[in-house]
Amino acid sequence: MPVYVLIPPKQGEERLKCFLAPPGHQGAGKYSVAGVREIPAVADKIELFHYDYGLMMAKLGYAVLCPDCRGFGERREAALQGEEESEFLNSTCFHLSHMAEPLGMTVIGMCTWDLMRLIDYVKERGEWDEESIGCVGFSGGGMQTLWLSALDDRIKTVIISGYLYGYSDSLLKLNGNCSCNYVPHLWEHVDMGDIGALLAPRRLMVQSARGDHLNGYRGMENVSEQLEVIKKAYGLFEKEEEIYHDIWDGGHCFHGENLEKFLSGDAEIK
Repeated sequence: MPVYVLIPPKQGEERLKCFLAPPGHQGAGKYSVAGVREIPAVADKIELFHYDYGLMMAKLGYAVLCPDCRGFGERREAALQGEEESEFLNSTCFHLSHMAEPLGMTVIGMCTWDLMRLIDYVKERGEWDEESIGCVGFSGGGMQTLWLSALDDRIKTVIISGYLYGYSDSLLKLNGNCSCNYVPHLWEHVDMGDIGALLAPRRLMVQSARGDHLNGYRGMENVSEQLEVIKKAYGLFEKEEEIYHDIWDGGHCFHGENLEKFLSGDAEIK
C-alpha cells in the first residue's frame, strides 16, 4: 500500500499525534490528500474539493499517513493503469466490486482491512502517540473513515466530511454512486446512523454542506436524521458534547476552517 507520510517539525518533548487520511474519488488517491500540486490535474482537484486535508492536518502539527486505497492512485486495476489525466485521477472501484461481490467480498471491506493494517504500522513504527490515533476523510475518504472507526476502536478521533446521510435517499435513489459504497443487503437492516452509533463515545466531527448533491433530494434533513441516531448512542454515555456538526453553505468539498478549533476541544455542537 503506497502511502505518503507527512511529519511536521516536533514541538516540545511530547510525541506527535497521528492521523490516517484516506482518499476519496477523482483526486488520484494519496496525491491530492497529501497536497502534491506539482501535477496540474491534481492541483485542479485540490482547488475544487479542498482535497489536501492530509497536508492541512500536518500543518496543524500532526503526523499524517495518506495512503492509496484499493483502486486509487498507484493501486488502480489494469483497466485504468495509464498516464492520461482521466485515468490517473479516476479509480477502478467498479472493476474491484464487479469481481469482489460474486466472491462474497466488498471493496469497503477490503479498504477497511487495509486501514487496520496501517494502524498496525503506526504502532509498529512506535514513534508517535499510539493512544490518540485519528482518521480524517472526505467523500469516499469519509466512507472509509466511518467504517474503519466503527470497526476499530484504536481510532480515537473521527472527522467525516461529505459522507453522512441516509442510504435510501443518497445511495439507492441516487443510484449512480460508486460501487464501493455498497454492502449487499445492508440497507435492509441498518442505516448510516446505526454504523455511526458505533463511534460513541469518541470525539466526532461531521462536515455537511447544505448544497451537497449527495445529501439527496431532502438535503440536510436526510443528514440530520442519521446524526440524531448517532447522538442517541452518544447520549447513553452522556457524551453528546463530543459531537461537532460543522455545517457549510455550498457544494461537495472539504472545509478546514474549523479543524483546529475542533481538535483543541473548543467547538460546540450545532
